[in-house]
Amino acid sequence: MTYKRYLFETALGGVATIAELSDGERPYVKLDQTWLHPQGGGQKADRGIIAGRPVLGVAHVDGDVLHYLESVAGLRVGEEVAVEVDGAWRQANAALHTSGHLIAALVETRFPTLKAVGGHHWPDEARVEFAGDCMLTPEDFLNVLNEDIAKAVESNFPVKVLFDDDANRTVQIGDYPAVPCGGTHLARTGVLLDCVGVKVKAKSGKLRVRYQA
Repeated sequence: MTYKRYLFETALGGVATIAELSDGERPYVKLDQTWLHPQGGGQKADRGIIAGRPVLGVAHVDGDVLHYLESVAGLRVGEEVAVEVDGAWRQANAALHTSGHLIAALVETRFPTLKAVGGHHWPDEARVEFAGDCMLTPEDFLNVLNEDIAKAVESNFPVKVLFDDDANRTVQIGDYPAVPCGGTHLARTGVLLDCVGVKVKAKSGKLRVRYQA
Protein backbone atom coordinates (compact mmCIF):
# COMPACT_ATOMS: atom_id res chain seq x y z
CA MET A 1 0.00 0.00 0.00
CA THR A 2 1.31 3.43 -0.94
CA TYR A 3 2.36 5.65 1.96
CA LYS A 4 0.45 8.87 1.28
CA ARG A 5 2.74 11.63 2.41
CA TYR A 6 0.39 14.35 1.16
CA LEU A 7 -1.93 13.48 4.06
CA PHE A 8 0.69 14.29 6.69
CA GLU A 9 3.02 16.94 5.29
CA THR A 10 3.21 19.87 2.89
CA ALA A 11 6.51 18.90 1.23
CA LEU A 12 6.42 19.08 -2.56
CA GLY A 13 8.45 15.99 -3.33
CA GLY A 14 11.20 13.61 -2.40
CA VAL A 15 12.64 10.25 -3.39
CA ALA A 16 10.48 7.13 -3.71
CA THR A 17 10.98 3.52 -4.79
CA ILE A 18 9.04 2.01 -7.70
CA ALA A 19 6.87 -0.80 -6.33
CA GLU A 20 5.04 -1.74 -9.53
CA LEU A 21 5.01 -0.88 -13.23
CA SER A 22 2.39 -1.28 -15.92
CA ASP A 23 3.12 -0.80 -19.62
CA GLY A 24 -0.50 -1.34 -20.70
CA GLU A 25 -2.86 0.94 -22.55
CA ARG A 26 -2.46 3.52 -19.81
CA PRO A 27 1.09 3.16 -18.38
CA TYR A 28 1.54 3.83 -14.69
CA VAL A 29 3.99 3.50 -11.81
CA LYS A 30 3.10 2.62 -8.25
CA LEU A 31 5.52 3.97 -5.64
CA ASP A 32 6.21 2.96 -2.05
CA GLN A 33 5.34 6.55 -1.07
CA THR A 34 4.02 9.63 -2.81
CA TRP A 35 3.59 13.35 -2.33
CA LEU A 36 1.11 13.62 -5.23
CA HIS A 37 -2.54 13.91 -4.24
CA PRO A 38 -4.80 11.73 -6.43
CA GLN A 39 -8.09 12.96 -7.84
CA GLY A 40 -10.91 12.45 -5.38
CA GLY A 41 -12.81 13.99 -2.50
CA GLY A 42 -13.94 16.79 -4.79
CA GLN A 43 -10.36 17.81 -5.61
CA LYS A 44 -8.35 17.61 -8.83
CA ALA A 45 -5.21 15.48 -8.88
CA ASP A 46 -1.84 17.08 -8.36
CA ARG A 47 0.44 17.65 -11.31
CA GLY A 48 4.12 16.84 -11.17
CA ILE A 49 7.12 14.93 -12.45
CA ILE A 50 8.40 11.44 -11.67
CA ALA A 51 11.87 10.39 -12.87
CA GLY A 52 11.91 13.43 -15.14
CA ARG A 53 8.60 12.45 -16.80
CA PRO A 54 5.39 14.51 -16.61
CA VAL A 55 2.62 12.90 -14.58
CA LEU A 56 -0.54 12.71 -16.71
CA GLY A 57 -2.89 11.69 -13.91
CA VAL A 58 -2.99 10.37 -10.34
CA ALA A 59 -5.63 7.94 -9.08
CA HIS A 60 -6.45 6.24 -5.78
CA VAL A 61 -7.06 2.50 -6.40
CA ASP A 62 -7.59 -0.08 -3.64
CA GLY A 63 -5.47 1.78 -1.12
CA ASP A 64 -2.67 2.44 -3.57
CA VAL A 65 -1.88 5.53 -5.64
CA LEU A 66 -1.26 5.07 -9.36
CA HIS A 67 0.75 7.67 -11.28
CA TYR A 68 0.02 7.66 -15.01
CA LEU A 69 2.86 8.46 -17.38
CA GLU A 70 3.17 8.64 -21.15
CA SER A 71 5.65 5.77 -20.98
CA VAL A 72 7.41 3.67 -18.34
CA ALA A 73 10.11 2.49 -20.74
CA GLY A 74 13.50 2.35 -19.05
CA LEU A 75 12.09 2.29 -15.52
CA ARG A 76 12.33 -0.79 -13.30
CA VAL A 77 10.78 -2.06 -10.06
CA GLY A 78 13.02 -1.29 -7.09
CA GLU A 79 14.49 1.81 -8.72
CA GLU A 80 14.59 5.03 -6.69
CA VAL A 81 13.12 8.00 -8.51
CA ALA A 82 12.65 11.68 -7.81
CA VAL A 83 9.07 12.86 -7.28
CA GLU A 84 8.19 16.53 -7.76
CA VAL A 85 4.83 18.25 -7.17
CA ASP A 86 3.81 21.29 -9.24
CA GLY A 87 3.70 23.87 -6.45
CA ALA A 88 1.56 26.45 -8.25
CA TRP A 89 -1.09 23.86 -9.18
CA ARG A 90 -1.07 22.46 -5.63
CA GLN A 91 -1.55 25.96 -4.20
CA ALA A 92 -4.45 26.71 -6.55
CA ASN A 93 -6.29 23.51 -5.67
CA ALA A 94 -5.55 23.84 -1.96
CA ALA A 95 -7.04 27.34 -2.08
CA LEU A 96 -10.22 26.02 -3.69
CA HIS A 97 -10.53 23.16 -1.19
CA THR A 98 -9.91 25.40 1.83
CA SER A 99 -12.41 27.92 0.48
CA GLY A 100 -15.05 25.21 0.17
CA HIS A 101 -14.57 24.18 3.79
CA LEU A 102 -14.62 27.81 4.91
CA ILE A 103 -17.86 28.53 3.06
CA ALA A 104 -19.46 25.42 4.56
CA ALA A 105 -18.44 26.47 8.08
CA LEU A 106 -19.62 30.05 7.62
CA VAL A 107 -22.99 29.08 6.15
CA GLU A 108 -23.72 26.43 8.78
CA THR A 109 -22.86 28.92 11.52
CA ARG A 110 -24.86 31.81 10.09
CA PHE A 111 -27.82 29.67 8.95
CA PRO A 112 -28.31 26.69 11.31
CA THR A 113 -31.13 25.34 9.10
CA LEU A 114 -28.58 24.63 6.35
CA LYS A 115 -26.19 21.66 6.37
CA ALA A 116 -23.33 21.12 3.91
CA VAL A 117 -23.93 17.86 2.03
CA GLY A 118 -21.46 18.04 -0.86
CA GLY A 119 -18.51 19.89 -2.31
CA HIS A 120 -16.78 20.09 -5.68
CA HIS A 121 -13.52 22.04 -5.63
CA TRP A 122 -12.38 22.02 -9.26
CA PRO A 123 -11.18 25.21 -10.98
CA ASP A 124 -14.04 27.09 -12.67
CA GLU A 125 -16.55 24.57 -11.26
CA ALA A 126 -16.17 25.06 -7.50
CA ARG A 127 -19.35 24.77 -5.46
CA VAL A 128 -20.75 23.70 -2.09
CA GLU A 129 -24.25 22.27 -1.70
CA PHE A 130 -26.44 22.61 1.37
CA ALA A 131 -29.59 20.78 2.42
CA GLY A 132 -32.34 22.84 3.99
CA ASP A 133 -34.04 26.15 3.40
CA CYS A 134 -32.97 29.75 3.86
CA MET A 135 -35.38 32.65 4.24
CA LEU A 136 -33.15 35.09 2.36
CA THR A 137 -33.26 35.69 -1.37
CA PRO A 138 -30.24 34.32 -3.25
CA GLU A 139 -28.95 37.87 -3.73
CA ASP A 140 -29.20 38.74 -0.02
CA PHE A 141 -27.71 35.37 0.95
CA LEU A 142 -24.73 35.98 -1.33
CA ASN A 143 -24.16 39.45 0.12
CA VAL A 144 -24.16 38.10 3.68
CA LEU A 145 -21.87 35.22 2.74
CA ASN A 146 -19.33 37.46 1.05
CA GLU A 147 -19.25 39.74 4.08
CA ASP A 148 -18.54 36.73 6.29
CA ILE A 149 -15.85 35.46 3.89
CA ALA A 150 -14.10 38.84 3.93
CA LYS A 151 -14.08 38.85 7.75
CA ALA A 152 -12.72 35.30 7.86
CA VAL A 153 -9.93 36.18 5.43
CA GLU A 154 -9.05 39.26 7.46
CA SER A 155 -9.05 37.19 10.67
CA ASN A 156 -6.47 34.86 9.08
CA PHE A 157 -7.72 31.75 10.86
CA PRO A 158 -5.32 28.80 11.09
CA VAL A 159 -6.21 25.70 9.06
CA LYS A 160 -5.25 22.63 11.08
CA VAL A 161 -4.95 19.00 10.00
CA LEU A 162 -5.86 16.71 12.90
CA PHE A 163 -5.71 12.95 13.53
CA ASP A 164 -7.59 10.99 16.19
CA ASP A 165 -6.40 7.84 17.93
CA ASP A 166 -7.63 5.73 15.00
CA ALA A 167 -5.67 7.87 12.49
CA ASN A 168 -8.84 9.39 11.06
CA ARG A 169 -7.97 12.70 9.40
CA THR A 170 -9.98 15.89 9.86
CA VAL A 171 -9.45 19.52 8.91
CA GLN A 172 -10.39 22.42 11.18
CA ILE A 173 -10.55 26.11 10.28
CA GLY A 174 -10.14 28.37 13.31
CA ASP A 175 -12.59 27.28 16.01
CA TYR A 176 -15.17 25.92 13.58
CA PRO A 177 -15.93 22.19 13.89
CA ALA A 178 -13.38 19.83 12.36
CA VAL A 179 -14.66 17.78 9.42
CA PRO A 180 -13.32 14.60 7.78
CA CYS A 181 -11.12 15.37 4.76
CA GLY A 182 -8.31 13.78 2.75
CA GLY A 183 -7.51 16.81 0.62
CA THR A 184 -4.77 19.45 0.57
CA HIS A 185 -5.23 22.82 2.24
CA LEU A 186 -3.66 26.18 2.87
CA ALA A 187 -2.12 26.94 6.27
CA ARG A 188 -4.29 30.00 6.99
CA THR A 189 -7.37 31.76 5.60
CA GLY A 190 -5.48 35.02 5.12
CA VAL A 191 -4.05 33.64 1.87
CA LEU A 192 -7.56 33.60 0.34
CA LEU A 193 -7.50 37.20 -0.84
CA ASP A 194 -9.88 36.60 -3.77
CA CYS A 195 -12.22 34.00 -2.23
CA VAL A 196 -15.78 35.04 -3.07
CA GLY A 197 -19.19 33.52 -3.62
CA VAL A 198 -20.28 34.20 -7.18
CA LYS A 199 -23.71 32.59 -7.51
CA VAL A 200 -26.42 31.05 -5.34
CA LYS A 201 -29.18 28.79 -6.63
CA ALA A 202 -32.00 27.29 -4.57
CA LYS A 203 -33.87 24.24 -5.87
CA SER A 204 -35.76 21.27 -4.38
CA GLY A 205 -34.76 21.96 -0.79
CA LYS A 206 -31.09 22.41 -1.62
CA LEU A 207 -28.91 25.48 -1.93
CA ARG A 208 -25.92 25.50 -4.27
CA VAL A 209 -23.20 28.09 -3.77
CA ARG A 210 -20.75 28.63 -6.62
CA TYR A 211 -17.47 30.26 -5.63
CA GLN A 212 -14.00 31.14 -6.84
CA ALA A 213 -10.70 31.42 -5.03
